[in-house]
Amino acid sequence: MVRKALGFMVIACLAMIFSAGTAGATDTSRPAQADEEVLASSKCSGTAGYGVIRYQVCVRYTCNASACAHQGYLGVINTASSARTVRWNLDWSRIGAPWRDDDSGSVALAAGQQQTIDSDTIVRTEPCGFTGQRLLTVGYGSGTSAPIQVEQFMACA
Repeated sequence: MVRKALGFMVIACLAMIFSAGTAGATDTSRPAQADEEVLASSKCSGTAGYGVIRYQVCVRYTCNASACAHQGYLGVINTASSARTVRWNLDWSRIGAPWRDDDSGSVALAAGQQQTIDSDTIVRTEPCGFTGQRLLTVGYGSGTSAPIQVEQFMACA
């Protein structure tokens, strides 16, 4: 009887651990600073196009034994023969969690100009060992692109 009860307790504990998913995770956002820790690893999506605009979304990250710091960034290129003002919107998430606002803005690009734009936010996520995502949409004139995304497993160091 005691053995059976102990078996049920072990199964219940394992179920709680595996069903918790991201419930015990914490995320804190703060403005990026010039003296930030080095975000050493990087991963980018493929390049997509919206009319004359080419765009790509990326994430930089670094992890220690307990947490990861990650920051989104994007690249945009105006392939038109005239200037364009491009709007962009960047969101982030952990797999299985809701999307959250990261950063947004607009940039004026001359004909043929390209630019890399860093998010103003660095997110610290505990615990490490999760898959993070960034989602990007761009627009100019009255339209908006289909979203593209990048995801990366951020392992504990």
